[in-house]
Amino acid sequence: MTHQTVTTASMAEFARLHSVSRKTAYEWKTRGYLRFSGALIDVEASNANLSAAGRSRLDSVTLKPRIARTVRKSVTPRVTGDTAWSAEMGHRHAEEYSLVLTLACVVSGAAIDITEALQDRIPLAELRPIVEGIITRIRKGAAECADEDGTPPGFDSWGDHPWFTEPPLTEAEWKELEDATHGHAG
Repeated sequence: MTHQTVTTASMAEFARLHSVSRKTAYEWKTRGYLRFSGALIDVEASNANLSAAGRSRLDSVTLKPRIARTVRKSVTPRVTGDTAWSAEMGHRHAEEYSLVLTLACVVSGAAIDITEALQDRIPLAELRPIVEGIITRIRKGAAECADEDGTPPGFDSWGDHPWFTEPPLTEAEWKELEDATHGHAG
């Protein structure tokens, strides 16, 4: 498959490119993350802005899901059986299991979308365990679907893989949402 460079996109196309809702894409526009070329979004400039703000789920050059978003480096590598989880393993799995990675990214993206949709109605302290519980249940089903096509080397199932076990939102992402909520209240 050859790589095609996307230079401009409509709001709907850009949302699909990032596996987010159009509502999220419009919020990115409101926050100033998106750059336009006429009526269309300048994909390269917008992706750079989103990456700089830590909001992009895609690598700004390849337009593929970023490994760093779902495979976070930890101080101590996770050991599964006799296999230590590493960034190198994450990159290898991303190449070999790109559809599973996309599934994991979409599920992780749902955590942000659910939180953003409800944060004005439910305090974040109450919302966080709800979102984490929902994403855990969605991930379980997604991992079971992925298991139907086989499991990754070094793991008993996709449900044990870091793509499906890491927290759906990092502490930094929860802090950003909290800061944004307090900014709206004030």
